[in-house]
Amino acid sequence: MAERLELLTKANQIARLIFIKLNELRCKPVKDMGLGSWLSLFKLQADIKEGESLKEEALDSLDPKIYEVILFGSVAEGKKDPTDIDLMIFDNGHFSNFLPCMTNKHHMNDWYENLGENFQWFMSGWFGVHDDQLQQMLDGVEVDLHVLPMNFFKSKKLREEITEKHKDSNFFKNAFEKAMRFDRSTDQFELLTLEYLEEKFRCQLLDLR
Repeated sequence: MAERLELLTKANQIARLIFIKLNELRCKPVKDMGLGSWLSLFKLQADIKEGESLKEEALDSLDPKIYEVILFGSVAEGKKDPTDIDLMIFDNGHFSNFLPCMTNKHHMNDWYENLGENFQWFMSGWFGVHDDQLQQMLDGVEVDLHVLPMNFFKSKKLREEITEKHKDSNFFKNAFEKAMRFDRSTDQFELLTLEYLEEKFRCQLLDLR
């Protein structure tokens, strides 16, 4: 069984790779982007075809952005023998609109069981990282990935809707109690506080306390 320090090191490697690949993705011309990024264009075209008014969020989601990568669960809590790596990514919708952590009823029954597949699809569908590269880096360690929109912090209603998909109604409260955020200035996961999130996103997270 992997030691906590080993998994924390892997989590740092994963987060660094995510931001490296994100920068590469944002520099690519649209024609060279992966299937995942094309989904945002297809969605926009479908909305226009159906006569829906374009919202600022829809246009903003065409440009891939990630605001936070957060580590929670056994590794962040400092447990001696953690079993996996639990991550949350908060974005502008470019990724989260198409990964089953949102409120789409189609995913209500099975999305939680597919969190491990989320990571595979996220890395391959958008960043073009092949499965063999992932397996070599992870070396058998499972990564459960939530990809959520930044509005998670601003909308209590959205937090409640997403929480309903968990068997544990205190899932997010417990997750943020001892969480860490990836600091790009140090390339390491550092202690995360709700005060930091409230100040950054200009929100109140009383329900997560």
